[in-house]
Amino acid sequence: MQGIPNHKLQFKPDQRLEDDELARQLFQNDHLEFRPRYWGSLIKFNSTFLESPDVVYGQQGWLTMWCGVVVIAFLVAGTSSYTGLSSLIFHSNTDKDIFGLFFYLFFAILFSLLAKSEFFKYTHMPVRLNRKTRMVHVFRFDGSVLSVPWDEVFFNIGLGRYKGPFQPTFIAGHVMEGSKRYPKETFILGGHASGLAATLSLWEFFRRYMEEGPESALEDTPQLVCLPLDRGKEPFSAGMTVVHREMGSPNWFLGTILFPIRVLQSCARWLAFRTCKVPVWPKEIEATCTIEPDDPHVHDVTTNPPGYRFGY
Repeated sequence: MQGIPNHKLQFKPDQRLEDDELARQLFQNDHLEFRPRYWGSLIKFNSTFLESPDVVYGQQGWLTMWCGVVVIAFLVAGTSSYTGLSSLIFHSNTDKDIFGLFFYLFFAILFSLLAKSEFFKYTHMPVRLNRKTRMVHVFRFDGSVLSVPWDEVFFNIGLGRYKGPFQPTFIAGHVMEGSKRYPKETFILGGHASGLAATLSLWEFFRRYMEEGPESALEDTPQLVCLPLDRGKEPFSAGMTVVHREMGSPNWFLGTILFPIRVLQSCARWLAFRTCKVPVWPKEIEATCTIEPDDPHVHDVTTNPPGYRFGY
């Protein structure tokens, strides 16, 4: 199962796990010496369940932005060529209009083909961890839901295809059936964490929540900031916050240079999400996720600190 593309983390069933992947197993009962960190990967958190977005969610809009830049560049360059070419070849206005229609239609089709992976999909693929039932619920790309016992999932550290110092790492969950070499299905737990140490601290957050309770998971986290994805399509302000966190910047100078790119990606992200559907959990899963009325650990976007409630 080596070489998973970074931009399209979908897994085919029955892909063989290699020896090094087996060696990177994460055990549900093993306490790691990493401080638990959620790295902005929460939608809801309470004593019954937590909900997290998929790892690709934070990168949404990047492909659409660059597809738009490329298509607009070609469109601007091609318009001048088209104007001269149509005048040279066609003599009637009707012929020029028909030629112009096909010319601009070509660029519209080109943009839609390039950016289709971010349009008309789901806004995100949430994962729920239910402490009370000890179940993992994964929203699939086709709208169906995978439900599997937490204790039966083979977790390990997954690696992105592109090697080097910035090689992406993520928490992969494998649903085994028989041999440990061939997972029946694989999913990603949690969002993006930069580097192996950050990914292990994210795993420790989820592991402690399921094995030791919400107090242990929040041991070093005085304040949670939850994403507003359970309320509908992502607001522009929330998208800007996510893009800023994902892109990061070590200093103000680089941050100033990257700011226009952040704005463009946020706009592209907002546009793509307007065409997407919001995932809805089946009623039978919601029925098992009832929050106790006196739960002291209820967190969602409405409990975020001021400035991070995104209008809710």
